[in-house]
Amino acid sequence: MTEREEGGHGEGCMWWKSKTCVAGFEECSLRDNSGSTETRTKILAAIVVAAVVSGCSSGGGTAVAPPPQGPPDFFFVANLSQTIQGFDQQSGHLAVIPGSGTQIPFPPSSFTADPQGQLLGAVEIQDIHTRQVQLVAIQAGGTLQPGAQVSVPGAVALALSGNRLLAVIDQDDEQVEVFSIQNGTPAMVSSAPTGQLPVDVLFSADGKKLYVANEFGGSISVYSVAANGTVQPVQTLQLQLAPGQIIAPVVRLRFNPSGDRLAATTGMGQLYVSQVGAVDGTLSGTQESIVADGANLQEVIFDPSGRNIYTGDQDNGGLYEFAVASDGSTTPLTGSPLPTMPLLTGMVTNSAGDRLYALNAGNSEVATYLRDIATGKLTATAEVVSSGGFLPGRIVRVPAH
Repeated sequence: MTEREEGGHGEGCMWWKSKTCVAGFEECSLRDNSGSTETRTKILAAIVVAAVVSGCSSGGGTAVAPPPQGPPDFFFVANLSQTIQGFDQQSGHLAVIPGSGTQIPFPPSSFTADPQGQLLGAVEIQDIHTRQVQLVAIQAGGTLQPGAQVSVPGAVALALSGNRLLAVIDQDDEQVEVFSIQNGTPAMVSSAPTGQLPVDVLFSADGKKLYVANEFGGSISVYSVAANGTVQPVQTLQLQLAPGQIIAPVVRLRFNPSGDRLAATTGMGQLYVSQVGAVDGTLSGTQESIVADGANLQEVIFDPSGRNIYTGDQDNGGLYEFAVASDGSTTPLTGSPLPTMPLLTGMVTNSAGDRLYALNAGNSEVATYLRDIATGKLTATAEVVSSGGFLPGRIVRVPAH
């Protein structure tokens, strides 16, 4: 067993909050303000559970009808086994894109796509101390071509903008580094300090604002971004705690489609929704909801209309469904949460909004849920496909081309 945390700075993973390496697999842990360690669900145990319990996330075989007509989508899944697999929808069913399965040099620990669907980006784990950023070009038809790499030893998360900028969280130096991608090659142009233990990063839709989730201390840093990639700090939002709460370790950020709301989830079961300023991108009017006490909410998404939020408990299982009010407050939908196995690691809807796809790292599958567009309610189906590798971590959607 090799300890992977120095000075309270964790490594960060897209599958689980990783601090310890056990026989080549990651073990999730969370360090609180007192320094004690609560060991999360171990990956080996979860794999055994997945082997014994089958079909928990897929329900009872609801018929899957073709989706309404809308923009075609590509979906890409990053697997720990160094494979990125592509999918599209064929008559309402998720199907592998022939020739899209692509090997990358090292296991990925973070995964993103640019809004135009031209590039994928991954943080790769070269060894216990070294990370690099890998770019992958999305070619016509959804096939993939690995491209340039750049070494960022402390990298834990990344984001791509629509104007060829790349933001990388360097957890070793507690800073966000912005690169300009020219002719497929990234070159760093700017950096700015973050809060303690930064774990996630997100561009606004226009690429002019940047948001960083800081796990230790529970805050969100906001930056302005110039056209050349220069960043300037604008705001640090300290997430407020309800009575009796002592920590809000924010781990994941996500915009609604219109970009006027930002959702943040924590490793302790909190969901925050903030209003995004139209001019300066600052956050205000933040509403907190307790999804489930102690739930490890490593993923959160809005539906294409922005009326619903979905999140999942990675440690214990459970897919949570909410309606979002105009003030950002949330209300659980009837029947929420839907039961799933542990290790629910990624979610995405299709652009039509009638399907939600959920990843499970325990059985390396993508499960399909039907979504009622009027109510936002999800219905489990029996339809699953292999993630195309071992231990999937994130799934992203881009426009097909």
